[in-house]
Amino acid sequence: MSANINPSLIHGLALQWASAKYPEELSNRYQRERLDVRVYDVSGVGYYFISGHGPGKWYYKNQPEENHYTNTQISNVQEVIDAGGRVQITGDRGKSFGVWSTWEKFSEEILK
Repeated sequence: MSANINPSLIHGLALQWASAKYPEELSNRYQRERLDVRVYDVSGVGYYFISGHGPGKWYYKNQPEENHYTNTQISNVQEVIDAGGRVQITGDRGKSFGVWSTWEKFSEEILK
């Protein structure tokens, strides 16, 4: 079953959840713009993400330390979700606000 993975919707709901749970850490615009939602490839290499700088698209990054990333097709993200990719919400400098073992668990908590 396909999840609704519209990047603007997912990012908005993740930001709402994280801002309520971590109000101090996300109290200013600078911090909120650095909130990312990541879906990790089950191969252990690379991840798909929605950036607070451009929450209208999904992107792909092969390695976390790389500065380069690319636009990706939503179908690629759906494949990783269907395969059981982990989900994480991160902030500035990679601060973790939460990790879920599956999209379903992420959805239960965040996408209410």
